[in-house]
Amino acid sequence: MTPFSFRWTFVLILGWAQTLMAQDDTYPFLGGQGAVVRKPVRVHIGLIHQHQNFFARPFSFQGIEAGIRIRRRFLVAAYGSTFASTLETQIGNAPLFVYINQAGLLVGASQDNRTIVHGGCLVNAGYFSLMGKATQFNPLHPDNPSVQLAGFVLAPQVYGELNVTRWMRFRMGLTYSFYTYADPSIVKTADLQNVGLTFGFIFGKFVR
Repeated sequence: MTPFSFRWTFVLILGWAQTLMAQDDTYPFLGGQGAVVRKPVRVHIGLIHQHQNFFARPFSFQGIEAGIRIRRRFLVAAYGSTFASTLETQIGNAPLFVYINQAGLLVGASQDNRTIVHGGCLVNAGYFSLMGKATQFNPLHPDNPSVQLAGFVLAPQVYGELNVTRWMRFRMGLTYSFYTYADPSIVKTADLQNVGLTFGFIFGKFVR
């Protein structure tokens, strides 16, 4: 996944979220004036931060997710996340600047989320790409990176959410990311796979 295509992934996720929100707004009118409409599906969008070690150095993803919650207990969404900048590390004695992004789908389940604090679990499954060069580079214009690979990522997670307001929740979770790709000769799976801490804010119409 090139940086260009990844930018469009974020645009598509935002566009999808806006479409879902627009559809969500139309439902109250279906019951007529003064009617109480109980919707089994609620739309949400989230801004997520994931902190973990890459190449034995602490770094983080910044991400976005957009999807639906079904009957207060089930979650389905699309997500995308990326390094905000390149990570400076070493392979052997050679310096390497690394940039990673990923995108995919997530599914999950939770306790009844009308309670102020509730827990749940989810699984992110997607595609990732990694680029690296011996010198600092612009991720949007990498100019022939010396290291380039792509593959699949699977990240199960347990989390807790706090209902802050009727339209915002705070989520914190613990995850482990599994990376699979064709050639681990330069970048080892141990350089990428690790426990991570996630936290972020989830926005939607959570009134019940």
